[in-house]
Amino acid sequence: MEDSGASDHTDDATFQFLSDKELMDVIKAGPLYDAGIHDPIPCEEWRKYAELHVLYNSIELLHNAEVMSNLSVHSDAIASRVYHFYLPILFRVLFLLKAHEQKHQQRQQNGGNNNTTTTTKIPPLFIGIEAPQGLGKSTLVNVLQTLIYNSVVLSLDDLYLPRAVQQDLGQKKHQGNPLLTFRGNPGTHDLPLAKETIKKLKHINDGVGGTVALPRYNKKACNGRGDRIPREDWPCVSGPTDIVFLEGWCLGFERPREFESKILSVDARVYFAPINEYLMEYETVFNNAIDSWMIIKAGDWRWAYEWRLEQERKSGPGGLTDAQVRDFVDRFAPTYDACLQNLHDRIENKRLEDGHSALLIEVNKDRSVKMENAQIEIIGNILGKARARQPLHNNNDNDNNGAMDA
Repeated sequence: MEDSGASDHTDDATFQFLSDKELMDVIKAGPLYDAGIHDPIPCEEWRKYAELHVLYNSIELLHNAEVMSNLSVHSDAIASRVYHFYLPILFRVLFLLKAHEQKHQQRQQNGGNNNTTTTTKIPPLFIGIEAPQGLGKSTLVNVLQTLIYNSVVLSLDDLYLPRAVQQDLGQKKHQGNPLLTFRGNPGTHDLPLAKETIKKLKHINDGVGGTVALPRYNKKACNGRGDRIPREDWPCVSGPTDIVFLEGWCLGFERPREFESKILSVDARVYFAPINEYLMEYETVFNNAIDSWMIIKAGDWRWAYEWRLEQERKSGPGGLTDAQVRDFVDRFAPTYDACLQNLHDRIENKRLEDGHSALLIEVNKDRSVKMENAQIEIIGNILGKARARQPLHNNNDNDNNGAMDA
């Protein structure tokens, strides 16, 4: 990504001039530090990871050209995304992996198995990631997979029914139900395939799973309505596998005990009823497989309309039109209204009970992590002092201590 020149003003490129102590103070003031970081991470580790191109490339994927043209790779907005979102999540995942391995090693020792040649292999750690469409969860897990060796991503988006089966579901089994006409809602995923794939991934390290074929789905096929890619074209993975990232917009949703008061439209309540029944099996197949949850909460899930439009436009020709995108997201509204708040409440309760088992991350409309006023003030004061001691054009010098290499 080229430097657009936005960093010609020091006040938009302050992170690169911070001392180690200042940078750590800024990082610790971030909203994910206390909840996500369980082991001290040296400043040099933060700086080392912050220089990786994959982080900037991922941010570029989330925004249109106009937004990115106004941001340099040294800009405070991008640096904040790196230090307050990507890296706290990365370090949390690495900590969870370490704790997962230690737990299984301790379990083996307590079992009295002194024969190291027959020691049971440690199964992968399953991390579940949920966020509304377009927020950037797929981009996040791809970044994590790039930075963490022996990790695998399984997306609910790749587990949709084949086009012919989906048409039968929407046109015959649930004829006239707009929520099940096209892919997306619970009920439109191939649960036997999901169950089989997850089971194989759970056993991928003990020789039973062997090589696992990961399903793939082409969303652009059939004029943007999508279809499954032939099995012979699926990528295959084999052990050792340390982490499986399972991600999806409705991952973690559970069948609500009562949904009538949450869905305002009478018609929508009727259409949602079969989805509510499908959710029972989703809990068994997906939710029970997760070791630790990471839920990204939007201030308003309806921001997904704009996020999804933005992503569709960036993906090039062959996808959905703007009108089709709006219609597509409309079909998720009853499920969001019925299930999303319950998910957030459950995850927050799990986090309070056990910080290792769940993390709830709230983001703003621009996808930045939401901060309290006190956090904003602390960070602003540190950056303000750093700006005050920098000459206006000091960032044109070649010798910038700690600068993030773009």
